[in-house]
Order: sequence, then C-alpha cells, then structure tokens
Amino acid sequence: DLLWASVKLKTASMPKGPHTIIFHAVPSATGDLPHAQIETKQILALREHSETTVQVPVRGGSTLELCMQLSWLANPSPTSLQATVDFHSYGARGRPMASSRPLSIGSTDASARLEVSAPLGTERLDPKATFRAVERAVRPSSSVIA
Repeated sequence: DLLWASVKLKTASMPKGPHTIIFHAVPSATGDLPHAQIETKQILALREHSETTVQVPVRGGSTLELCMQLSWLANPSPTSLQATVDFHSYGARGRPMASSRPLSIGSTDASARLEVSAPLGTERLDPKATFRAVERAVRPSSSVIA
C-alpha cells in the first residue's frame, strides 16, 4: 500500500515580514529503520496569508512526528502558523504487485487487471498507460528432438 500525509501550512498576517521555517517530519517511531532514511526535511519560505503543502511518506500503524522551527537568522520576530494533516492511501492488487515487474499485457492476453483501492477514504486517480515494449511469441518453423 502507498501511504502519505499532506501537511498544509497556513500563515496569517506577518507585520514583520516573511519568515523561514525548517520543516522536519519523521513518519515512523517503530525503530525498524533509521530516521535518516525516512525523514522529510525542508526549508520553507513563508509569506503573509499563504498556504504551502508538503507531502510526507508515512507507514501504517506508526506515528508521525512533525517539528517546525523558526529560522532566527532570517527573521527573529515571532509568528503564528496553522498546520493541518490529511492522511491518504492507495492499495493495489494484481499480478504485478507480487513481483517487481511492471504491469504487462502478454501476447496472448487481451487485457491486464490491476485493482486500486483507497482504504482511508476517497482519492482521485488519473491513470495513464504507455507501451514501452512489444512481446511476441515466436515459434520455430521446424524442430527435431534427438
């Protein structure tokens, strides 16, 4: 399953000018992976009455730690920030999900099936397909078994 969180950051009035924040998200506190491999760290420039969205990969059954630090070197005056977190997911089932091979339509098949679900709620999906290779069954004109 593909899981991610959309963190929407909204600012209000900033009478002392724009601010820079350091955004840090650690999506798993289960201890099975080092946080350096799965963390999201960004430096964001925030303007007055603006909205910024950061996509963060998450893992089911784990916690999401969000830290936001005001960069005092850019603008040391205090400001307020509203954060809204929405969790999203896609689940997929089908023959290619059991292996690392891409979805393929064999030379004897008319179609290939891939089922996509959204376990956490309604999601928008805009599927596109491209054909990158042609598979063709080749038969010998004659053969001899010795």
